[in-house]
Order: sequence, then C-alpha cells, then structure tokens
Amino acid sequence: MHSSSQLSPQRGAYTRRCNVPANGAAVASKSSRRSVRLCRPAAALRTDVSSATKDVTADIMRAVMVLSLKNRLKQYQSVEADVSCDARGLLDGRFNALSIDGRHWVTPLKMTAHRLEVEIGTMQVDYGRLLTERKVSMKNIPAGSVRIHLSSKDMGNFLAHPMFQRAAETAVQVPRLLPRALPTSSVPWP
Repeated sequence: MHSSSQLSPQRGAYTRRCNVPANGAAVASKSSRRSVRLCRPAAALRTDVSSATKDVTADIMRAVMVLSLKNRLKQYQSVEADVSCDARGLLDGRFNALSIDGRHWVTPLKMTAHRLEVEIGTMQVDYGRLLTERKVSMKNIPAGSVRIHLSSKDMGNFLAHPMFQRAAETAVQVPRLLPRALPTSSVPWP
C-alpha cells in the first residue's frame, strides 16, 4: 500500500488521505473515521491529467488551413485538410505532415481542377519570410506527392492560366534546325 497526500476534489470525491493498495481498492485511513470516501489510484490520476492537457495544435492548424483555402478559392465542392504538428514544433515552424484533398476547385484566375490530392512530409516554414514578405517559403525541401485530376476543360484552363503562360515563354527553347530562307543555288540537285 502507498499513501497519497492532499488530493483536492475533482470529478469525484477524494479524501485528504487514503491508502490505496496496488489493486486500486479504496481503504479508509485513520484520519477519516467518520466517512469513507473512494480514492482513485495514482495511475488513474495520471490518465486524467494527460487527457486534460491534450495538444490541440493540429486541430487548430487543420481548421486554419481549410478556412484559408476556402477563402482563397472562387468555387469548390469540398476542401479537406489534415495536419500533423505539435505546439513546440509549430513555434519552430515545423509541420510533421500535411495532406489536402479538394474537389471541383476554381481559383480567382479561372484555374480549375476536378480533384486535387496533396501529401507532404516534414516541412520547415520560414517564419522570417512569411512575416516580412507575406509569402510561404520553406527552409527545407519536403518530400511528398501531388495528384491532379483534370477534365479537358480543366486542362484548357491550366494552359491558359497567366502563370503557365509566363513559364512557357522561357521554359522551352527549340533550336532552329533550318535557316530562315533556303539559299538559292545554281547547282542542280543530283
């Protein structure tokens, strides 16, 4: 048996002193002769404390992510996100994992997607750049995958998007295989 001292009443009646054997049964102590109150074993007390201090950081960040995406999109059928992080990591800008799933998205510049699935591993956000430039930038290169399901209309919208047009202007440089004008020659072909 071990003795617990000065427990305050919480979610049940506790006595100031109670002796609790290893099996968790309550025993009246000498100081509480008038009434016998039940005392929870120490292990049960630890469980109550850990469940009361559950880190809800990931739930909050998930809600922020969903609201941010919904606010940014012109139209959507569904926006879902899942974030894995804790408060300590978040203070350092670290997210353990992130996933986004969306259906029938339309951006303000008319880029559309039938379905978008994003899975990203551990990433480190650069808070300095976020605060000074208001741009999300990473300190590391996170591993992950993206799947975009496009209809033919979605593909046309993608190719017509201004960001794609700017990238396409400089992305592919085809060397000229033929001169602009074929030289004329007085020698006939053999």
